[in-house]
Amino acid sequence: MKPLEDYFNDRPIQSDVDALSDPKLDFEADRTEVNELVMNLAIKYLAAYLEVAPADIAVMRGKIHRAIARRKSSQANPLIVQQYGVDMAGEGSDDFPVRCLADSRQTAAIFKEIAFADRFKANGRFVGVDWGSGTGILTLAMAIAARRQRISERLSIGVDLRERAVRHSRRVLKFALDSNETQIICSNILKSRILPDLLKKHPLHFWVSETISRTTPPIDFERRDFGFTPREIMYRDKYEASDDPFPEFLGQTMNAMPDFLGRVRRGEIAMFPDIANRLYYPHKEHSLLTLKTGLKTALRLEDVGREFKDYEDLGESWKRWRAKRS
Repeated sequence: MKPLEDYFNDRPIQSDVDALSDPKLDFEADRTEVNELVMNLAIKYLAAYLEVAPADIAVMRGKIHRAIARRKSSQANPLIVQQYGVDMAGEGSDDFPVRCLADSRQTAAIFKEIAFADRFKANGRFVGVDWGSGTGILTLAMAIAARRQRISERLSIGVDLRERAVRHSRRVLKFALDSNETQIICSNILKSRILPDLLKKHPLHFWVSETISRTTPPIDFERRDFGFTPREIMYRDKYEASDDPFPEFLGQTMNAMPDFLGRVRRGEIAMFPDIANRLYYPHKEHSLLTLKTGLKTALRLEDVGREFKDYEDLGESWKRWRAKRS
């Protein structure tokens, strides 16, 4: 395993953003360079979000560990923990997105998939939206994807209901990107008209919602209720919509833009996770995700990030998608 000290650099985060924005950089031909840049950026973004200086690795690592340890919450839903072995603690604050961000290998794999996406047609003006943006790191990845296409007019929008996450992500993105390149909106997507209103206001080129989980049921596009059983609908209404809102965000999008899935399939709009082109297959604990920039094989959610297993991370035990406890 490559120690963190051997690949982590002390350049500012803007330097890594600029390097990844170079369209000459190829995720296959330059895989080692790309992976190290992405891991660097993921760790630096976490440090910047937590307001920890990344210059001294040992000090940074210790401060990040202590900062995350302080972000413990008693808000875990015991029913979800019991059924799926997933602790969703901290959903009401920014604890959950911070812990996901600290899962550096999975964060790096997802970030790379979005940053190197090119299946969208922007024609000089790009708008991407990250529904449930959390810490904002995937909003940054969308901006890099637009930069790599040399699009002159770019806007990456993040929407999240957590005031603290919105405040901190705005601060970090202000330094990582140009001031007119990103916008973070504080809004509850499930309880407002923000989604249809944004889609009406902006032509969409990238749709991101990394809000999937090991509880997401299979989705049948031919049915308005996505084919969910009455029990699944009742369970989502009571517990899950806020913890696992991907189906709700997707349903709202399809209502506001009836040809959304068709445009994704035709390469006019990029999507992550790309359920339209079967790169994402939701099936609860058997859900599969294929990353075109990664190992190019369908992976269980808990295995996403396997490509980065030879890079030492920060050692956090929290995982974005943890396998079901036996």
